[in-house]
Amino acid sequence: MNLKKNWPFLTIGLILILGIIGGIFIASGVFSKKPSFMWGVMTREASLQDYTLAYWNSELTQDQALGVKWIKADYDAHAGYKRSVEMVQAAHAKGINVLFQFAPADVLTVKDPYNDGYSLGKKLATKLKGQVTYYQLMSEPGSTALKGPQYTGLSQSDYDPAKYQIIMGWLKGASDGVRATDPTAKIVINDQWTHFAFFDMINRDGVKYDILGWNWFSDMGFIGDKTLADGTKVFDHIKAFNKPIIFTEVNERPDSVKGMDENAQSDFIQKMADFAWVNKNVVKGFFVLELTDQPPTQTSSKIPEYYGLIHFKQLPDGTYTFGTLKKAFATYKTIIKNDR
Repeated sequence: MNLKKNWPFLTIGLILILGIIGGIFIASGVFSKKPSFMWGVMTREASLQDYTLAYWNSELTQDQALGVKWIKADYDAHAGYKRSVEMVQAAHAKGINVLFQFAPADVLTVKDPYNDGYSLGKKLATKLKGQVTYYQLMSEPGSTALKGPQYTGLSQSDYDPAKYQIIMGWLKGASDGVRATDPTAKIVINDQWTHFAFFDMINRDGVKYDILGWNWFSDMGFIGDKTLADGTKVFDHIKAFNKPIIFTEVNERPDSVKGMDENAQSDFIQKMADFAWVNKNVVKGFFVLELTDQPPTQTSSKIPEYYGLIHFKQLPDGTYTFGTLKKAFATYKTIIKNDR
């Protein structure tokens, strides 16, 4: 064979072969980027002081230092849409995605639940389309629908029928409203502990959602060990809903007077993150509650809250700023960096 004469044909053949092989690899996912696990942290618009864009950016800078690519942020029902758009845009400018949680100021006082939810969901999705793809509807709606905190939530009879109807109607409307504007958006509905019957009820009643969120704290034990009275593992019950799962709030439970046990907090976050990662076939995200402790000026109960990865520090003028980092900050940063 005259290689010199046939070189153009050999070159074309080689290119075609490489193209076919490359196509096979891409189709099989060899060259494709793996889906990113959602390591995140709850970041409040007013943890240490009242909202300003400058303060919000300072919180986002702390998120960047932690290494998260996701935060969970709340809609302030009293502030309107402009602030929400500003917050999301500022997060994106720093390379941070937002799991956006919204709810009315008090869902149980809403007079027309479905239409109220629909209107709010549609307006927010209109403002945030292309910037937010994950919307969480309320926080722990099943907990709100219970007859009282002493109920386990395992039985449908544990829920107040009137409360449930309001909450279910609002959730259905909010989900439909978001999807009316942004049908590609993902809807998250979450709860905690053993409030499983609530999801049986909303599934029966046609509330549409894509992802099951679950909150879990140290006083509930370790989720991998927790077993119901019938012998069923709590996590197996969560998986049985056949939805992707996000741990939407995770943390050690602090002492209301002494504050947070930093070693216990670090250990619990590590253990729960390890569990989430091992179960990443169904667990798609993990959010620590929360970035900073809150001083009494910023809490509704007017007493400090110590769930943060960062202490607060009081300034001479009586205002608050970021204090020292807790041990769990470094622990969580390492978890995110390694992203096993």
